[in-house]
Amino acid sequence: MKVRMGYKGVGKPIEVLEIEDDYEIIQELCGGFFSGYYVTQFVDLPELHNVVLYCNDTGKLDGFAPNCCIGKELLVGNIAFFAFDEHGEHIDMTDRQVQLILNNILDLGCEREFRYER
Repeated sequence: MKVRMGYKGVGKPIEVLEIEDDYEIIQELCGGFFSGYYVTQFVDLPELHNVVLYCNDTGKLDGFAPNCCIGKELLVGNIAFFAFDEHGEHIDMTDRQVQLILNNILDLGCEREFRYER
């Protein structure tokens, strides 16, 4: 099943991608084993209650390049954002969710914009 998600590469704007909802694809996007965090752990935005971000498990220890700050948290390496339903299954992110994330990150080294690709 394909799912619409947000992808933030280091030094690049957020992109909206439609990808297969597959563990190995997320692992590839994040550069290895990854952990998930609720976006609301970093910013108090109820509209993002069902959005999780995935990033490399050991990115900071392995010296991955800084990507952005969300709230007070510095995130390194590539980041994948997914919305999920009440069962924890990934669902399509909305443009509004992407825009809220964009508005609430301090990007390190790129423009504050996003692209939509199919």
